[in-house]
Formats: sequence, C-alpha cells, structure tokens
Amino acid sequence: MWNYFDSLGVLKNPQSLRRNLYDVMEVYCSEESELTSQAKAQGLMAERFCRRDGDLSTITGRKALYDRLLKCLPRNLWLSPKCTAWCKWASFNMSKSPEAARKIHEASAADLEHLLLCDALFQFQLWRSPQSHAHLEQPKGSQMVYQEELQAILDRAFVAHCDMCRAGSLKHPVSGKLIQKGTQVITTSKIMFHHLDSLKCDRSHEHDFVAGSFRHAELGRINVSQYTELYTRRFAHRIARCFQCISQVREVSKPEAEPVLVQQSHETFELPASKRQKINGKQNPPPTYQQNPNQQNYEEFLQSMLHHAPKVGKRSFLSGDAIEKAQQVFPDMQIKALEVCKGADRCRMPCEGGDPKECNPPSPNRSLSRRRLGKLDITNS
Repeated sequence: MWNYFDSLGVLKNPQSLRRNLYDVMEVYCSEESELTSQAKAQGLMAERFCRRDGDLSTITGRKALYDRLLKCLPRNLWLSPKCTAWCKWASFNMSKSPEAARKIHEASAADLEHLLLCDALFQFQLWRSPQSHAHLEQPKGSQMVYQEELQAILDRAFVAHCDMCRAGSLKHPVSGKLIQKGTQVITTSKIMFHHLDSLKCDRSHEHDFVAGSFRHAELGRINVSQYTELYTRRFAHRIARCFQCISQVREVSKPEAEPVLVQQSHETFELPASKRQKINGKQNPPPTYQQNPNQQNYEEFLQSMLHHAPKVGKRSFLSGDAIEKAQQVFPDMQIKALEVCKGADRCRMPCEGGDPKECNPPSPNRSLSRRRLGKLDITNS
C-alpha cells in the first residue's frame, strides 16, 4: 500500500490527506449492505467497496481500493472480513478428519493477506489524520484477532463486545426467537466502544442457535450462519448514529501508547529504610530460587534468531542451522519445524510444512499438548 501511494506521489504532501471528505467507507461488504444504506439515510456521505468493485485477494483489487481511499478520504473506515477459517465452527470441523483440518489450515493461510490489508488500512487511517478512525468487526470467538498480523491494531484500539440479540434484534428466520451471536468490534473510537460495549444480553429472553439451514424465498436453501452474517437494520442504524456522533464532535482516535518519562524534580523524597534497601541495595536471591542452568543457552539462542525474524509476520524453518541449534538448546524435544516472529504470545497452529499429526502428543492432557507445541517468543526487550 505504501509503495503504491509513494508511486503516485501522494506521500510528498501528507497535509492534503488530512481532510475527511466522506463520513464512512465500508469494506468487505455486500453490494446492498445495510450499514452504508443506513448511513446515507442519516444524511452521511457514505461509500462501499464490495466484491464487484474488486477482489481484495489480488493486487489489482487492492489498488482499486487504494484509489477509492484517496478519492473518499473517509473519517470512518469499517472492515468486516469473512471469518470462515477462523470461527468456532472451523475449530470444530478441524477435529472431524485430517482432510477437513488440512482444508481449514489452507483457508487460514490464504487469509493472511487480508489480515495484512486490515493492518495497512488501520495504519493509513491513524497516519492520515488524528480525527480518522478505523473499525474491524468479527464474531466473538474468531481466532482472526489473535494473529500476529493484527497485534498492532489491538495496541492502538479498544475492543467492544456486544450481543446481536440486544444490539441488532437478530432473530432466527424460522422460529422467530432471538439469536445471541456475540460480536466484537476493534475500534479506535471511544464513542463506538462505549456504545457497543453496553449492549450485552441481559438474559431476559430465550435464544435460538446458529445452526442448520432454511429455505429462503428468493435465495433458496441457505445456512443460518450465512443469514446471520448480514447486519440487521437496527444494528446498522446504531453504527450509523455512532458515525454521526464521531463526525459532530470531531473525535480524536486513541493515541499510541508512549513510554512514561520521569522528569527530575528539585524536591527530594526520603524513602523508608526497607524500601531504600530493596531498591538501592543489591540483595542475594532467596534460598528457594534456583537459577536455570540452561537460561544462558536460551538467551543466546533467542538473540541469535532475532535477526531472522521479520518486522511483520513470521518466518518458518524446516531444516538447516536454525533447527540444529534449537535441537541443541532443547534436547528433550524433537524439533520438526521452527517459526520465528516478534511479539507473539499465543499458541498457534503448526507452521506451513509441519505435519499437525506429529505435533499432537499421545496424552490427552491439553496443557501437555501446549508445552510440546511451545514456540519461541522473539521480542525486542
């Protein structure tokens, strides 16, 4: 994205991009999305970028999106990428058969470019103007938001949780009962966060399940899960009202976390004797503390692998010196594959090229499985 903007010459004059020409632009939506329609009904300048406008899995489609961004310069950018490979149903289907697990793993790998695109769009909004916002919607339980590619977004945004039974009056198309469908929205707007986070189910009604299929009068037989992907008019109206409030008050996006600077003062504070000894004096470790004899080897190995980790994303090793070094540091494990990344702190699926069946221990203990799948965290600290 940045290379494309640089080739157009728009980065030479960033002041020209600080304006907000449109109120909202919706990405990853249908051709007749309810959110854009409700925003226009509220008198807002709204635009949508759907599959008809370009396939975002291709470079041509992404360039079309970048051109539309420069044309609209929206104050709010709403993203709702598909979560088929990341939802709870995907996790359930992976346990059915090795073939199903392989297909879902391939689908999640193909979605990585969309994760990077979402990260780039958040970067563009936050860089362009302090009064520009970005919002990413995903169903509750989606593993998409836990990927490394989106960690920079989480550091600069709020995470609001709501239930569609209350936020959007979502009902089952056959039984007419309310469907809870927990939803999470990663947003840079405090207005959006406080409004949506207050719309959790109060347990005063009965819920139906997102399961099975039904016959639609126009579309034929479709899955209930596919039906619930579309926003209801009430939910879209709520979001449009939030966009309206953001525009009226010219809300500033959430600032980036900055290190706390300690300034020197002319005043001196006398610490208590116990505190002074703890802070200023070096104490011997307690008798119960035992230094891990391999700690030095761990640190040396991590530092040696630091230059292999990319700034964004990950890098995998299936053979070579990296595997041999890892095997020496962890002799009690059989190292099959090594994945290097920065700032990751969550368990993930085996890297590409690794056999998931070889990573599963014979013991059913889940904690044991996580230890054997344990990955190395390469951080900047």
